[in-house]
Formats: sequence, structure tokens, C-alpha cells
Amino acid sequence: ADAVAAEFPEARLIRMPCNYGDWEGRDIAAANCRGEFLFSLDNDATAEPDLVEKLVARMRLEPEVAAVQPRVVDPKTFEVEDAGISTQFCEQEHYRASFLGGAALFRMGALRAAGGFPHYLLGGAEAHLTYRFLDMGYRILYFPGGTIYHAKSSQERVPHQRYYLITLQRLRALMAHYPGLIRPLVELHWKPVSYALGAIRRGFLRHVPGDVLRLWLGGLRAWRGPWRIKKSTVRLVDFLKHNAVTSQEEYVAISTRHTSLFTVAIRRLRYP
Repeated sequence: ADAVAAEFPEARLIRMPCNYGDWEGRDIAAANCRGEFLFSLDNDATAEPDLVEKLVARMRLEPEVAAVQPRVVDPKTFEVEDAGISTQFCEQEHYRASFLGGAALFRMGALRAAGGFPHYLLGGAEAHLTYRFLDMGYRILYFPGGTIYHAKSSQERVPHQRYYLITLQRLRALMAHYPGLIRPLVELHWKPVSYALGAIRRGFLRHVPGDVLRLWLGGLRAWRGPWRIKKSTVRLVDFLKHNAVTSQEEYVAISTRHTSLFTVAIRRLRYP
């Protein structure tokens, strides 16, 4: 902190007494911001010098966009990270039902209307905000016209903990926001099973029994939060997760007709 204060005296430096985790830290930062937009960049990433200007210019063209994520590239392998349903679209602008929280520009009005960043310790808050943004009529955009270089850091990370917490927060977000009875109960049972299969593949077998129980209890405790999204929003999320929408015209014309639980289950098997 002292080095930051010495090198960038014009910056507003917030000194916190302990590590509150990535999302609560972002929320504390956002509470101290007064601008129209907020740019979030993780500390193991670097951005092109003019990236913020590019993102702001793109967001100003479309008031309906609440969050825009640029292309995120590994500087060693040059692989594009989290570009949507397929790397086929990593160089093409498209709308999504997710984003990378540590590599995105947010519209502050939309962020405040969504209640700010949830205080999750690690991961999963993208789903929480996605449900609320889409439910309010906002959009999430992937924008390959700018680049962030993300050198994934293994320092201070516990792979099992990270995988578990991300799964837990995503399940909590879904259970808190999804309406009805059947879909939340299906997800409450499917996601722990999906997690268990993934954990076994990653070599976390000894953690599986306790993790699955905690996932189920955590999801159950989060059920029926104060903001339950519309059924049409659920259908929109399902559509955007499995279809590339590359223009505003396509987005407006999206069909959010009913999707059967059988179809959802098949998609979960293909895209867990």
C-alpha cells in the first residue's frame, strides 16, 4: 500500500484491515466511486493502455449494456479465456449470460440498481449479477475489440477450495433468484452431483462427501432470496448460455419460449 501511495499520489487508496475476499473488496471499492462507469481488473492481469477508453466508448453506444467484458488472453499461451459458448466466437462481439468479474467494465447505475457486488468470498458472483442485470432488461456484452492479459497466478490458491467455493456461490445465486419449485430443486440436486464428478476427475475424492453435503445445505439456505427473477429471464439465461447472439437485432428477436427440463438436463450434460 505504501508503494502505491508513493507512486500514484493522485489515486484514492483504500487500506482495509484484512482480506475480505474479491467480491466484498470490489463492493467496498464501488462504494467509494462516483463515476458513471467502474472498471474491475484483477491484480494478476494487465490491460492495453487504451482499453478503458475502448470499453467506455462501446458501452456509450448501447445504454442497455450493464457489463462489457473484453477479450482476456493468457500472455504465455495466447489462448483466449472464457469467451462464451465456443472459442469460435472469441473474435466476434456477442451477448452472453456471464462475464469475468475481474475483467469487466460496469455501468454504475445498473450495478447500484442490482444491489452492488454480493459479498461472496470467492467466485460465483457473476451469476448473481447476471440474473439481476438481465431481469432488469440490461445486457451483458463480450467485446473483442480490447484485450486484457491474464497471467493466471497459482500463488496463495488452493485448487480444491477454489473449485468448491465457485460451485457453492453459483448454486447460492441460482437458488436465491430462480422462481418456482421444480427448477430450483432439480438444480439443487444436479449441481452437487456435477461437482462430485468434476472433483473426482480433479483428484479431490476425499473431499467429495463433505463438500456435496455442504453444497446441498448451502443451496437450501439460499433458496428464495429477496429477488426472484421472472420466468422469462430464466428462459433468456438458458438461451444465451447455448446460443451466440451477435447483434442488437438478434437480441431483441430472441425467442424465450418455454424450455423443457429434459432439454435443460441434456444441455447440462453437454455444458456442465
